[in-house]
Parts: sequence; C-alpha cells; structure tokens
Amino acid sequence: MMGSVDTEDMEKLREQIRLLNSQNSTLAHENSSLKKRLNSSSTLVSKSIFSITTPTPTSATSPKRPISSDPITMGGVAITMFGDFLLDNKKTLIFHVWFELESETKQNATLLARIGYHSSSHAVGYVKDEPINFEFLQLGGDISVLSTPIPAINIKDAHAYQIDLKVHAKLILDGRDTSISFADEGKMAKVKVEDETISVNISYISAWSEFFRGYFASEMLESKDGVYPIEDCTAYEFRELLDVIYPSCKPISQRNVKSLIKLADRFIIPSLSRKCEVFLTDRTKHNLCDARLLRLTDEYRLSFLQAIVLECTTADQLHKNVIAKDEFKSFSEELKKAIDTRYVESKVPERNV
Repeated sequence: MMGSVDTEDMEKLREQIRLLNSQNSTLAHENSSLKKRLNSSSTLVSKSIFSITTPTPTSATSPKRPISSDPITMGGVAITMFGDFLLDNKKTLIFHVWFELESETKQNATLLARIGYHSSSHAVGYVKDEPINFEFLQLGGDISVLSTPIPAINIKDAHAYQIDLKVHAKLILDGRDTSISFADEGKMAKVKVEDETISVNISYISAWSEFFRGYFASEMLESKDGVYPIEDCTAYEFRELLDVIYPSCKPISQRNVKSLIKLADRFIIPSLSRKCEVFLTDRTKHNLCDARLLRLTDEYRLSFLQAIVLECTTADQLHKNVIAKDEFKSFSEELKKAIDTRYVESKVPERNV
C-alpha cells in the first residue's frame, strides 16, 4: 500500500513538473516573440537635405517672418526647416535654423542635424561643417513640434554675405509605445528574487513592462500562493529597477545604467531603455568610451544611442577608439557594417547625411 501511495505521489509530482516545464517554455517563447516584435520594425531611419539661403543683415533687422525651406516628408513626418537671425545670450545676432515636425501618430523621435556650407566665393573660409546636433522629441497629436534653434556659428562674422546652407538631417523614429498609463487598483503581488521576497504593484509594473503584464496574467502554479519567482537578476538590481520606474523616480547614473539597460531588455521595458539611451548621450554624465557604448547598443539593440554615437564620431575617432580596439572583433556583423558605412561617410563629407 505504501508503495502504491508513493507511486501516486510521484506521478502527481511528475505531472506538476511537466506542467511547469510547459508553462515556462510558453512564457519563454512569448517573451522571445515580444522582443522580436518590438525590435524587428520598431526603428525607422530617414535622411534628407534641407536648403536655405541666409538673408543679408539689412533684411535681418527688418521685422518679417523667418525664411523657410520647402517641407519634406521623412518617415511619414512632415518637416519644414526655418531660419532667422536671433540674439544669443551675449546679445549677438547669429543666424539659427530650426525645424517644425508634424506627425499624425504618437511616436518618439531623434532629430540629428548638421549645418553644411555651400557658399559663394564671397564667403571663402566658411566651408567647414558644424558639429552634429541632436534632440529627442515626442511627436503626435494636433500640435506640431518645434526643435531647439541651432546656431550657424561659422557664419556669425559673415553677415555681409548671403550664404547657402545645406542642412543634413536624419530622423530616427521609434515605433515602440513608451507611454505609461495605468489604473491604480492597488492590487499587489509578491515576487521572489534570490532569497528575498518583494511586494510590487501589479498595475503599475505591468504598465511599464510587457513581460510582467503577461507574467501576472498567466496561470503558473507559483502564482497560486501569490509568489512569482524572478530569475536572471539579483535582488539589489531588481530593487534598483523599482526605484527608477516608481514615482519616486530615482535618477539614472553611471553606477546603475548598465544594470537598468540589462533589466529593461530582460523585462521588455522600452520606456526605460529610452531613458537609459538619453542618459548615455550626455557624455558629461559618464565616462564610457565609444567602443563600450557601441557594445551596449549591439547587445541590447539600442538603435537611438547607436545612431547618435556614430553620427557624433569622426572617421579618425572611429578608427582610433573603435576599429583599432580588440573589442571591435566581437561586434555583430550588422554593427561592423554600420561602423564601416559611417567611416566612409565621414571620410567623404559631401556624402554626410
């Protein structure tokens, strides 16, 4: 009789294990599918050139509307470039350009622009392109979005001439939904990370993460006792993640950014990935080198950051700080191709876009 009971218990245990394995396999497949869907066609890159001719100083001082380029559609976004003489902080009159963007759909965007000079013979010496400028924007709705004015520094002392500007623009659109909205129902759950049990607000964390949205809705056996196991991260990393995404909004720093990028990828949190990308574009906030930044973009598919790092790096810098490094050999073929393309573009200025 004892052997019969043992056999029945063993069969029940085996059935539970088979069920758990099946559920874990299903979750892993859904998680992989979500990541592929979010990254397969989420980013669209468009390039174009806007042309404008600076007015003379006499016309710049007379009241009138800013001059504008013909509108260009880039990735479904209608963009018009404007230009005018504006006063800087030192009350100096400097020609600036800026962009107006109109999009029917809500989406995140990064606008990169470099002012190039195709001047007449009267303005010899003002032919060096400006450094790249970039700005993160949120598009969509009935209101058009204006970018920050970009000063054409190289012509601030050449007001006596009309100068032709060709502004090379690149628009990177992110199709991922990074908006956060949730109904605070106050329902809590317990997640177990390593040996620590942490309470989380189901509605809030599910609004950030597609992984947790599906995880808490699943019928896994672990959920029956109200405890959800979390793997592939430490308890400290998970608490750090909660501190950043919760309303307390702990700031991203050099100390936690790598961990946050890893967890944003692990738990499918596109809004957090974008926050980390924005943080890493500010070189004053960290000391990560170009090669390390590009490795992060390669490992976690950070297309915004990758585009900005490449656009803001010259051919000589690419060769010295990236291509010549041993780390370059471990980059994906896709990233190597992007680096090679940027290297050639930087070596041939007229092809820069």
